[in-house]
Amino acid sequence: MQNRFQSELFARLFRDFGEPEAIWQVAALLGLLAVAWWCARLLRKRLDARRQSRFEAVRFGAESLNKALFPLLGTVFVSIAQGVLAPFIHNSLLRLALVPLCGITVIYTMFYVARRVFSRGGTRRTRCCISSRSW
Repeated sequence: MQNRFQSELFARLFRDFGEPEAIWQVAALLGLLAVAWWCARLLRKRLDARRQSRFEAVRFGAESLNKALFPLLGTVFVSIAQGVLAPFIHNSLLRLALVPLCGITVIYTMFYVARRVFSRGGTRRTRCCISSRSW
């Protein structure tokens, strides 16, 4: 089932590159990613300003969440564009672009959750293997 889906997706993608619709897909994808980057940057600034006044525990792990904003917004925008453009043009490039965007979003979100779960009081739990005793 997975191989059939992938081969069908790539066949549509190669077919689309022979048509002028490919230019519209590339333009839409680049434009949407630029808007997602800009929105993520604005959100990051607002969230960082709020975190400055909060406790250290709230700020801990925020780097991973900040990194997840761009691919998350990109996934949302590309998904919306795929639904809007589907009646007008083939959107196999947009469908293909969703795969890495979703994957990166999941990875950064999981790192954020892992940091929050394995932290104690806003600091990372680390164990040192070397004893502090002098021999």
